[in-house]
Amino acid sequence: MKQSARIGGKAIRPRFFLLLFLAAFMLVGLVSCSKPHTATGVTAVHLPKTAVSLSVGGTYAIYPLADPPTVNTTFTYESDNTAVATVDANGLVKAVAPGKAAVKVTGGGKSTDCAVTVTSQSGGSSSTASSASVAVSNPAWTNTKVPILMYHSISVVSGNNLCVPPDLFDSEMNWLHTNGYTTLSMDELYAHMNAHTALPDKTAVITLDDGYFDNYSNAYPILKKYGLKATVFVISGKIGTSNYLVESQLKEMSQNGIDIEDHTVTHGYLSKMTYDQQVSELQDSKKALEQITGKSVDYVAYPYGDYDANTLRAATAIGYKLGFLEDGGTAKVTDPVLEVPRSYVSAKNTLNDFIQIVQSK
Repeated sequence: MKQSARIGGKAIRPRFFLLLFLAAFMLVGLVSCSKPHTATGVTAVHLPKTAVSLSVGGTYAIYPLADPPTVNTTFTYESDNTAVATVDANGLVKAVAPGKAAVKVTGGGKSTDCAVTVTSQSGGSSSTASSASVAVSNPAWTNTKVPILMYHSISVVSGNNLCVPPDLFDSEMNWLHTNGYTTLSMDELYAHMNAHTALPDKTAVITLDDGYFDNYSNAYPILKKYGLKATVFVISGKIGTSNYLVESQLKEMSQNGIDIEDHTVTHGYLSKMTYDQQVSELQDSKKALEQITGKSVDYVAYPYGDYDANTLRAATAIGYKLGFLEDGGTAKVTDPVLEVPRSYVSAKNTLNDFIQIVQSK
């Protein structure tokens, strides 16, 4: 006769205990085989350039990246020879005197160095192309701010604030012209930002994003009429498609005072892409535009103003001189060169609104 254990007055057969034991054994096995999750810290700090050469007065912005890139990292910067090169809290290196220095970049307990060589020749950083042909200093100038106006389409589309009517655009450009404003090319703006030099009191930069067909049919004739410089940031993957510029128009504008610069291949959110994907977006569009215009493409506007540390790393590695956001207000010559703010001009802005945007300091 089989004996049964009793629990709470109820008979429990031995087979129950066997099953209970097996279940407990399997549970212990599963727990022992699973690895506890541990937070991963910074394993390394990477720099787009580990050595730069600057002229006295030149600057270079360091954009470090932590590995793994998912770690939220705060970086600190320190120069071992401030008599030769200084560095601020944002990683902006400034050449002070001829010689050598090492800038130590630290994040998450890991460090790496950027070697800085400073030469006596004035004029900025040798890590980028020279803008020596642009006048960048005048003792009479004291202005260090410039409105970088951001447009998109110059057309009439009811209910779409991105589409500024041609007559409104004309009145805005006429106001700049009649009030004595100097409009800067990208190279001219970069020359001031690279050297942190003051600007004429009445200075503005005109930009148009995406590369719509009406930038040629509507905006271009108005800009020519008033003798104003402007920049079109082009989505290279849209060239020749419906409502976008074609190659012949890009060439013509490029030869007549309009800078043709980069707005990526697909106009996607860069921060949602891997580093390699971002490099492709920024590099492939640059090459495509250079083949069309025959000129170097050195400036980029990030789609939607969206970017992350990988974007800054990629833009630096590719050699972009300036990178533009979609908001942030009036720019300063001391702003980080790959995080330059702009002022959005929309269809809902009146001429008085436009004047306030331009004059905002």
